[in-house]
Amino acid sequence: LVETRTQDLRTAKEKIEAQAEKLLELDRFKTRFFANVSHEFRTPLTMIVGPLENALQGSYGALDAPLHRQIDIMLRNAMRLMRLINQLLDLSKLEAGKMQLQARPRNLVPFLEGVVLSCTAFAEQKGIALRFHSDQEDLPLYFEPDKLEKVFFNLLSNATKFTPRGGAIDVSVTRRPPTEAMPEGAAEIRVRDTGKGIAAEDLPYIFDRFHQVDNSNTREHEGTGIGLALVKELVLLHHGTIDVESEVDRGTTFTVVLPTGKAHLNQADLAGNGAPDEGFEPEQSAMAELAFSALGFMPENEPLASNGHAPGPAADEPLVLVVEDNADVREYVASILGAHYRIATARDGQEGLERARELQPDLLISDVMMPRMDGNELCRAIKQDAHLDHIPVVLLTARATQEMKIEGLEVGADDYLAKPFNARELLARAHNLIQLRRQERELKFLNDDLEQQVARQVETILEERQRYEQQLIQAKEQAETSLRLKSAILDNLNHEFRTPLTAIQGYAQILSKEVRADLQEFTGHIGESGERLMKTLDAVHQLSRLEAENYHLDVAPLNVVEAAGAARRRFGQAAARKGLALRVETPDGEAIWARLDASALERILDYLLDNALKFTEAGEVVVAVRRHEDQVALSVRDTGIGIDAAFLPHLFEAFTQESTGLTRTHGGIGLGLTVARRLAALIGGSITVESTKGKGSVFTAHFPVADPPASDAPPTRLLHQPHTT
Repeated sequence: LVETRTQDLRTAKEKIEAQAEKLLELDRFKTRFFANVSHEFRTPLTMIVGPLENALQGSYGALDAPLHRQIDIMLRNAMRLMRLINQLLDLSKLEAGKMQLQARPRNLVPFLEGVVLSCTAFAEQKGIALRFHSDQEDLPLYFEPDKLEKVFFNLLSNATKFTPRGGAIDVSVTRRPPTEAMPEGAAEIRVRDTGKGIAAEDLPYIFDRFHQVDNSNTREHEGTGIGLALVKELVLLHHGTIDVESEVDRGTTFTVVLPTGKAHLNQADLAGNGAPDEGFEPEQSAMAELAFSALGFMPENEPLASNGHAPGPAADEPLVLVVEDNADVREYVASILGAHYRIATARDGQEGLERARELQPDLLISDVMMPRMDGNELCRAIKQDAHLDHIPVVLLTARATQEMKIEGLEVGADDYLAKPFNARELLARAHNLIQLRRQERELKFLNDDLEQQVARQVETILEERQRYEQQLIQAKEQAETSLRLKSAILDNLNHEFRTPLTAIQGYAQILSKEVRADLQEFTGHIGESGERLMKTLDAVHQLSRLEAENYHLDVAPLNVVEAAGAARRRFGQAAARKGLALRVETPDGEAIWARLDASALERILDYLLDNALKFTEAGEVVVAVRRHEDQVALSVRDTGIGIDAAFLPHLFEAFTQESTGLTRTHGGIGLGLTVARRLAALIGGSITVESTKGKGSVFTAHFPVADPPASDAPPTRLLHQPHTT
């Protein structure tokens, strides 16, 4: 019996150790992911922010008011992305133990007073009273200004976000007497607001990473749940404590306690051996602008008020109602449609429903996530109202999951667009829906029976989709805890990055057509950088789908020669810009067929060609198709820099690059080849590589041979749309 119990304990111990190692590996993956993705986003963001700031400062000449407004919106959204990335980098450094405190003795009171003064303008824009109190004029403390700025700018921007107009925020500083925990005394800083407060059940988790008090579609404020987690880590780095007290509808108080003296500090925590830095002057205004960039303040003279109409179209043109809580996106959608239709706007679903009843619009375009009433609830209310159910509804969302699409269709949405969307596509869909609704009204009395049949078919389709979605949900619930955590992180970042990129990419398209010739270069930088961001995001999203086994394939006989030719046409301009020859080698007049998924093959070719062009500076890139017995070989050969033999075994690993650190000469986060190989494996193929350093590389994909389709079967066509959105 003792031996049996001992063996059981040993087995349980080995199982726990294996689980612990798995969690550690997931933790290492998460840290590596944060570092790689955050660094990769900073480079193109710098190329976006820099030209935009230069344009607003007049470096490219005077800007008219509409152009100035568009550039200002793009800059604010780019700054919001920069703030998210900086927070991710800080968290990854703290988690990896690479962030070191460098404290000097300074007077805390004037430092905090300067932080508060830097935030005054933002509080005044929202009609909030911001006050500072201190019972000391001189309170010496060892701290690092840059890190302490991040703590209090985060707390103040958070308080401003959740405090309504007419409220107040008080910052107070007091000296605490010595205690056993802090024998040299402490400084106590309180940040108190009169905002909406936090429910008691959420308080224990308020400092958890990625935790949000409200995750519903009707939440009033966007965010990632990173800011307060970073605040706590930085306070702990200063050997301090932070607590929170809150009462719903009464307000919230954050209390930060920092020990005075230096007995609690190690020698490594002191900058310059602890000598005072008399010449330090923090860049508080720039930090404040970055911290408050996510609030999305609009100036008082907003061009398109929520109860107004856009000028231009005639009075008999169709009326489009735009319902969106984000002012930048609302103005962007209105600017796209305003040249062709009359426009009315609303700031949330409740106001949108009231405006729809008042105006009877020809089309309603609504965001999904909004305060008071979300887009799905608004659509349901429209379709259940006999006076409004004829109005077509288009739903916009940054969370374009299959489940959310089905939910939108189930409540009666006529169309669904994922952010970021193409301006021409939105205009085309709006035009089609308006025209279709006109035709339906004209034929209504002739096709009642047909409409009933269509309704039954749609209901059947929706039931099938709902059953399919329930199966997906059940499969997802059976996944391991580590995979669910990683997917949650990737989905959160995918949503948060796509929302501000909507404004950036959309206005970049407008600018490319409207700016003068001498401004085209900086506009091109913005567009190229935005495209690079989206390619990176797409690769991350593809890897997430592959690892979550959420990738649907439609395998059929496919002409690989035709696919190679299509790939050459897609990348022809990119090769020409670098002065490279791009050609295809195939047997003359012969079609070679393989069992493939068209979309997967297109992505594989895109990743291989993009990689070859990136690392080839002179010579050529060749796509070759050959048949060897029961296999089709599709190779991409280049005359580029080649790959070191020692690195070849690691070439297809995620986030792995031969050139890293300060010596990197090419962008990317090491995902393209990983996704390409996994896609090839999914359709029964494989990818191999041969390379010589300095002479070039050959990537070869092998797929099973297929018989040509029957002559009466429809041909398989490749999709040529770019995969960046």
